[in-house]
Amino acid sequence: MSIRRLAAVTLVTATAGLSSLMLVQSASAAPTVTGTACGVNEGVTVVVDFAPAEDELVVGCAAGPQESLGDAMEAAGFEVTTQDFSGPYLCAIDGVAANADDCFAFPGPYWSSWLSNAEGQPAGAPTDEWAFAQVGLSGGPVGVGSTIGYSLSDGTTSAPPRLDLTALPARDNTPVEVPAYGPAQGSATAVAGWIGRQLEAGDGLINGSPGLTVDAVYALAAAGVGGDTIDRSAAALLASGSAYVGTAAEAPAKFAQIAKFALALQIAGVDTAAFPDGAGGTRDLLGELRSTLNADGSFGTADDPFRHAYALIALSRTEAGAPATALSWLAAQQCAEGANAGGFGYDADPCTSADPDYTALAVEGLLAGGLTGDDATVATATAWLSAQQGTAGDLGGNTNSTGLGGNAFAAVGAADAATAAAGFIGGLQVTCDTLVDTALTPAEVGAIAWTPAGLADAAEFGLDEGNLGEWQYASVQAVLGLGTPALADLTAAGAEDALPAAATCEAPVTEPTDPTSEPVVPTTEPVAPTTEPVAPTTSAQPTTASAAAPVTTSTTPSTTRTPVKTTAPALASTGVTDRTGTELGIAALLLVAGAGLVVAGRRTRAPRRH
Repeated sequence: MSIRRLAAVTLVTATAGLSSLMLVQSASAAPTVTGTACGVNEGVTVVVDFAPAEDELVVGCAAGPQESLGDAMEAAGFEVTTQDFSGPYLCAIDGVAANADDCFAFPGPYWSSWLSNAEGQPAGAPTDEWAFAQVGLSGGPVGVGSTIGYSLSDGTTSAPPRLDLTALPARDNTPVEVPAYGPAQGSATAVAGWIGRQLEAGDGLINGSPGLTVDAVYALAAAGVGGDTIDRSAAALLASGSAYVGTAAEAPAKFAQIAKFALALQIAGVDTAAFPDGAGGTRDLLGELRSTLNADGSFGTADDPFRHAYALIALSRTEAGAPATALSWLAAQQCAEGANAGGFGYDADPCTSADPDYTALAVEGLLAGGLTGDDATVATATAWLSAQQGTAGDLGGNTNSTGLGGNAFAAVGAADAATAAAGFIGGLQVTCDTLVDTALTPAEVGAIAWTPAGLADAAEFGLDEGNLGEWQYASVQAVLGLGTPALADLTAAGAEDALPAAATCEAPVTEPTDPTSEPVVPTTEPVAPTTEPVAPTTSAQPTTASAAAPVTTSTTPSTTRTPVKTTAPALASTGVTDRTGTELGIAALLLVAGAGLVVAGRRTRAPRRH
């Protein structure tokens, strides 16, 4: 337990109106509530319910608006432990782990995240009801008056923190509005150039992250450029050791990481059987992957359609091909009836957890396994995915999910849906035209924002260490939706050796203006992260009211912030944000965000961190 919790400023007890919550049951019906909430228009309130680990509900205040959920938690005084899963994946809060044995065990216990904002979106208007968060730790920005909540889930059903939001001070109900920028469709070569220059600057790795670099290799090969850079990155991946893929003994738990990593080596034309073992020998990564196949067709110790699809794709490119039992297992995970018929989800009941990212990648896995677009399993999955596409062409309101979905649409020949997806992505890509009246520079031309809100933020304040990670993860994954080959068909063979030249942008670049004066894009908000499944917006809510727990309002909230504590990296997931609710992909992420303040679509710039 942290010092902050031991020295809580205020201690009050909820005594009435509290009902027990399914699968998030504490030792007593009424939790002990400690801490301080933000006052009216003072900041972002954070609520953490530690049941059933402890019968305590802790409240904190993050002064002012916050760049991301993770920033709000840190600013409110919570100690957060994460692992890398296409962005920070939440493992523990104040030392309380959802799963002490394996942070990534899936399905399994996790920290579910909730927002007071409409539809669980940070940009939505704050309400008096909890909604399952559709973004992860790196999602944001989060405006003043919002409330973020975390509660423990057993992995199948989740419920919000046991705090009635009407007990908190009044809030500003102004939703965040964002401007529209960008061309009708995006350029895969432009974004590949932006990504490739970062690979070159990092000696083949972006931010020293093998997981992010794997997706970057996919991106360059998809665009057909940067062959020399791909070679350099492949060499860096070979030299990265076992931190990402684990040891050979860990293969059952790390099969998905091995599959993604091996796929990047296949794309680069590198022998996957020559991976250095660190002791002077070599490892056969695809042999290890195939060895994790179980009798029922699943892989490893914790399989799901998303991870499984990567294994199918990688193995389909081998002489032995994808195992027939593995293809059958994936097909059997599809929702068979009801509103989500055709979808693939992230838990034992795909009909209640159907998710665009899981369905899109499942389509690619089924195709890699030998099915065609006319097969009933693929056709119904594509139909479900099409039904999730927004009027702007997006899936989930973010470019990660839309990139993966657009790639699946193209793979099955759904041209209209693929074109619409590319249009949404292109609208969030930086071009020379979008530099005018923004803080963006020619160096950012080609980069793709994760969401419209992210583009609006960068237009006003540029890219820096606070938001660069989000743009990197978005860009490497969004490129797949810009008319590129399917994942199973990606190859660096034939790619141009050089990267596209950086843009010069002769048009004048003026000082940034208020982005809220720009046209507003359709209000489709992101389902995140990835990075880890996004829970459906119909997630189970408690059938009776939570306690109207009295909460003290802070008068001097802390403004100190500390970096999110990150441990060993794990799977970086294409097209998925952080595990929202637990923190997936993505993210979260999803994505690492930094300092800055946001109010109703604008942020007051905090000093740059050094």
